[in-house]
Amino acid sequence: MSLFSKAEHIFPVYKVEHDCMVSVQGDLTIAYQLRLPEIFTLSEEDYETYHQTWIRAIKVMPKHSIVHKQDVFMKGAYSGAQGLPANFLTEAADRHFYGRPFLEHTCYLMLTQKAADRKPATSAFSGIMRKRITPRQTTDETDVA
Repeated sequence: MSLFSKAEHIFPVYKVEHDCMVSVQGDLTIAYQLRLPEIFTLSEEDYETYHQTWIRAIKVMPKHSIVHKQDVFMKGAYSGAQGLPANFLTEAADRHFYGRPFLEHTCYLMLTQKAADRKPATSAFSGIMRKRITPRQTTDETDVA
C-alpha cells in the first residue's frame, strides 16, 4: 500500500455534506467567498462601521467556534472596463491601463464549529512543535492496519 493510497487517512476532511465540510474529528466548516470593498474606498466613518460589524459578528459566534479569513492575491493584467458603457473616458482609460499588472483579490471566510467532545488545543500540543505533521500510523509502512 503506497502513501498516496492512504491519502484519505492523512487529510483532515472526512467528507462534504449539505455544503459543509466534516472533519475526521467531527468539526463542521462552512466556507464563503466574500466581496470586500477595495482598499482606500471607505471613509473613516465607513471603515469604523465596517470594522465594528466584524467585531459584533465574531462576538455572537457560539462557543468552540473558529473564524478563519483568508485573502488570496493573484497577479493579473488589466484587460478593459467590464460592464461599463463605452464612452471617451472608458476608452481612454482602457488604452492607458491595458496590459498593466495588478493584484486580483479573493477573500474566503471559513466558519468552523469544533466538536463538543474535542480536547482544547494548546501551544504545547501545536502542530508546529511536532516532528511530523501527520500521525505516525498514517505514514509508517510497518504499521499497516
